[in-house]
Amino acid sequence: MRRTVRAAVLTGAISLLAASGAVLATPAAADPADCVTGSDNDTYQAYAECPAGAGDFEFRVVADGAGISGFHTVYGPWVRASADTAVRSEVVCQYAPKCEVISASIEFR
Repeated sequence: MRRTVRAAVLTGAISLLAASGAVLATPAAADPADCVTGSDNDTYQAYAECPAGAGDFEFRVVADGAGISGFHTVYGPWVRASADTAVRSEVVCQYAPKCEVISASIEFR
C-alpha cells in the first residue's frame, strides 16, 4: 500500500508540473489593443499594423490628411489579422506627395 500511495503522489506531482509547464510556456495572446498606427514616406502614407496573434478580426487604417485640396479622409483596405505574422493596412494621401497625414486611426470589424 505504501508503494501505491508513493506512486500515486509521484504521478500526481509529475502531472501537475507538466501542466504548469505548459501554462508557463504559452505566450501571452495579443489583442486589438496591441495594434498601432503610424506614417511612412515623409508622412504622406499612413498605416495600421496588428502583431501576429492579435485575434480574429478585420481592420483598416483611416487617415486624415491635409494638402492642396484641403482636408480629406482616406481609407486603407480591410485586412484580416493573422495568427502567424504581423499584418498592415496602408493608405496614401489623396494628392501625395503634396499632402500630409495629420492623424491615423484603426477601424475594426
